[in-house]
Amino acid sequence: MEKIVDDIDFDQSVSPYLDLVDLLTPVLELPRHLNRAITGVSANSQKVRPGYVFFATPGYGKLDGRDYIQDAIVAGAVAVVSEIAQNDQVKTSLIMPPGEKKAVIPHIQIPNLRTMIGQIASRYHGNPTQQMQTIGVTGTNGKTTVTTLLTKALNRLQMKSGFIGTHGVGSNINKLKKTNMTTPGPFELQAYMAQLRDEACESVMMEVSSHAIAQHRVIGVNFDTVVLTNVTRDHLDYHRNIEEYIQIKRELFLSYNAKHIVLNLDDQVGAQLAQRLHKQRQIIGYSMRGAKLDNLPVVRGCQIRSTHSELSMVVVFGQQKRALKTHLMGDFNISNLLAVIASLVTLGFDFEQAVDSLQDASAVGGRMQVLDGGSRKPMVVIDYAHSPSALEAVLLNLRQSCRRKLICVFGCGGERDQGKRRLMGKVAEAHADAVILTDDNPRAESPKSIVTDILKGFLCPWAVEVVHDRTEAIMAAISGAMPGDVILIAGKGNESYQIVGDQRVIFSDKEKAEFLLNLTDEI
Repeated sequence: MEKIVDDIDFDQSVSPYLDLVDLLTPVLELPRHLNRAITGVSANSQKVRPGYVFFATPGYGKLDGRDYIQDAIVAGAVAVVSEIAQNDQVKTSLIMPPGEKKAVIPHIQIPNLRTMIGQIASRYHGNPTQQMQTIGVTGTNGKTTVTTLLTKALNRLQMKSGFIGTHGVGSNINKLKKTNMTTPGPFELQAYMAQLRDEACESVMMEVSSHAIAQHRVIGVNFDTVVLTNVTRDHLDYHRNIEEYIQIKRELFLSYNAKHIVLNLDDQVGAQLAQRLHKQRQIIGYSMRGAKLDNLPVVRGCQIRSTHSELSMVVVFGQQKRALKTHLMGDFNISNLLAVIASLVTLGFDFEQAVDSLQDASAVGGRMQVLDGGSRKPMVVIDYAHSPSALEAVLLNLRQSCRRKLICVFGCGGERDQGKRRLMGKVAEAHADAVILTDDNPRAESPKSIVTDILKGFLCPWAVEVVHDRTEAIMAAISGAMPGDVILIAGKGNESYQIVGDQRVIFSDKEKAEFLLNLTDEI
């Protein structure tokens, strides 16, 4: 069995807290006789080095860090902090290490340790988010677009901004380090925050997934602003039901003491949060439908014009108005732009500065990204849409700019929410003229079973083309299309891999589509 509790791999920066008592101060007062000098922290037994503190907690999957305490000690851990039952008291003991080591090892057992690790990790790295303006963006759809547009806007406004999200981590939005999770675990997250601080970032834009909130990964992050894009069905393979999913999203706004809150008033959950919190918290709303609430300040979009290559509108905030012209497409990007403008206002920028920082903004990679082969080719659009609401929004917007047939190529991830598959099939049949079902990230699940589930949403499943090989599916769509047709390749966005079994195979929808578009010139 692989002895990894958390996917953590980062360079341990030198901490100002070099002993165990100081490190654990946020959560308990440790007797001085248990104090030890420390050189690092980890929740991964394979990453432990001499002088480290090993944090052992139950995993959220099959692994349990407490099973690897001896491995961590053999690797050189000088202290172990582990989780015990919620109704227990803090316990301390000493572990006699194996071999010739003379120093006994303190073992501190703490109830609910998982809820405290974020604070400990933050302290180890010198509380980096207290030294940068930090914005957290959550929602079913739009997180990556909003955080990316925010980062680019801040750079245009001469505020160096870091990024943590689906596309990776870094202080240069064009050269991000890839990560395995949208929101990293607490030790890794705080290490990245410290790295961004040390690279002179003044702000950090961060995607906050529902998994991250549920697993307490962002405890210890000092948020200046938290933003809600929208809440629709997603991740029900993890959350028990939609009600639990919504409640988890709410927690970012109810349980974290952010200075500012930005809410989508066109979204039911956003409107409910605004109604509940507007009298006690600093909230800015945004709306493309004229929504308002008492005296709540609202950023609005009006006089909206959208084509397949341009999105423009007049942005209104109180008595102020400003024209905005971008190279984005899709009504949902109106909401994304308004969220960015509202967020910039919370950071202290003038309304006009905020709007102008987005002039000529272009598409985020893998998000409504247009590959235009010219007048003799179909238009191909790459999008990350992998939920029923996202797929519907993209198809409805593409319908507006489609002169002929709208073709949809998509699949669903294996070992994930099975209930949404039928719904996505229903959406595709309702809004596309032709559908090609293919493999997304099947993982260890049977691709045929996944497709069977999707087909249950179709009234006419016999009209659907099934091509499991994703390259061949994209080729079938492009070779069968005519000029004026629009092909949506949905589900993976700018992912550079496909998960088949337990392997990550190099695969890019964008690269495959571009190659096949060019190939048709030679056929």
